[in-house]
Amino acid sequence: MSRPKEITKKLKGSDPELSAYIIELEKENLRLQKQVAKLQVQIVTKDNEIKALKQTQPKLNVFVQNFSSSEKDKE
Repeated sequence: MSRPKEITKKLKGSDPELSAYIIELEKENLRLQKQVAKLQVQIVTKDNEIKALKQTQPKLNVFVQNFSSSEKDKE
């Protein structure tokens, strides 16, 4: 991400210490943006894996029957 020309002009004329600080912030921002992009890719990948597993998962039918033989259950 590039900064606007007006800001670049002001930055060149500003205090060198301030300029260096801003450059470091921009580097950190770029690093964090790359990290966010990688995490977003991982999220999409995991979501796709989950969808694929759900599609291939065998369907399980469970039938429950009561086999109790007590007299109370018959009433």
